[in-house]
Amino acid sequence: MLSFVDVQCPHCGARGKIVLPPLGTVLIGPCPQCKGMVALFNGTTLPLDSKIILEGTLEEKKKHISEVFRTFIEEKVEEFFNPKESRQPSEVENAVDSFKSEHCVEEYTRKKARKNRPITRDEVLRFKNSEIDLLDNPEIFRKYFSN
Repeated sequence: MLSFVDVQCPHCGARGKIVLPPLGTVLIGPCPQCKGMVALFNGTTLPLDSKIILEGTLEEKKKHISEVFRTFIEEKVEEFFNPKESRQPSEVENAVDSFKSEHCVEEYTRKKARKNRPITRDEVLRFKNSEIDLLDNPEIFRKYFSN
């Protein structure tokens, strides 16, 4: 079955779900609601400058994306060494952090366990018998892809 991750636009706050990309993948694209450019990395949505991403030179784009990721990593390293002890509940609810997400940890554990082994016959049969019909189910589609 497909795994999904909750995302929130850092520009307008729109929320949605997307299929969880492989760990370490960087996705860059517009928010479906406000059209602001965002980068998605390990379940975290980062704001990008749309003007640079859409109209900048290749070097400007590389520099901007590098700066955004450097800031993100510096914040994560700072949080690791100096954890925030008194976070407000609303901050916790709004934090999108794939490393703390039960869903992402579970998916990572499954992928790690599956590494270097073929798909079993039982897995193929389970998909064929119970999950394949979900691919065309409009209710399931709306549940995961509608805002």
